Amino acid sequence: MTGVQTCALPICGISEIIPDNVNTIIFDFGNALVHDSLLNTLYQGLPLSHLLVYDIYNFLIENFFNQKGDFDLNKVSVDKAKDIFFKIAPDNMKAHTDAIFEMISKSLYKLYYTDDLLKALKSKGYSLYYLSNWDRWAYELEDDIFRPIMDKFDGGLFSFESKYEKPDKEFYIELINKYNLNPVTCLFFDDQAINVMAAESLGMHGMVFDKNETPKILLRDNINIPSDANNTIIINTGITLEATNLCDMHWWCCSSDKNPI
Repeated sequence: MTGVQTCALPICGISEIIPDNVNTIIFDFGNALVHDSLLNTLYQGLPLSHLLVYDIYNFLIENFFNQKGDFDLNKVSVDKAKDIFFKIAPDNMKAHTDAIFEMISKSLYKLYYTDDLLKALKSKGYSLYYLSNWDRWAYELEDDIFRPIMDKFDGGLFSFESKYEKPDKEFYIELINKYNLNPVTCLFFDDQAINVMAAESLGMHGMVFDKNETPKILLRDNINIPSDANNTIIINTGITLEATNLCDMHWWCCSSDKNPI
């Protein structure tokens, strides 16, 4: 495949967007199956001034999540990450170290479509794997979110388990060799084009995953439109939504909480 694939919602479903020769789908986690709401979680959970909370957020992004600091945090434990934070953080943040890491543990959430999407792909017979850049300390904090999702996969790799991370081709090759995958029959989803292009360079099919559009495309096969309906869409579990057309439809969580998104 060449370039980044896109597909217009009104004409696509699983059968149209996934090439016929694909039997294996590889997912990124972040912004595909899970999403982080760190800033909002910090604001809601820390009884501090908004200015200080915003400074904490920026400090975490720069030194812990974007890895611009002097420490390699990919393989350190939560306790070690806390020690590093206390060592390098400004004085006005140090006293809040435990509370900050507690908020980090609460900031990640599973996206509303994740269970339905993985179930739909499994029902079509696809093998599912994940390949994701994730630090050990962050994974340990967020294990309760990751583990139920990981149980739906046939296998996968996080960067903290490897010497490599995306878009290094060796990371993809490690996954291929570990599970004896054939790149030609794999489709790789990631929210970053550079990571998709790395997969394509190894012979995989690749597609940039847009969490606002791609799930709608892939789950379109699961949508039933009653013959007597003018502007009603029924999704999966029977939740009825009013919409003038498919593109205007609001997506709701089809799990136990039934919360609108």
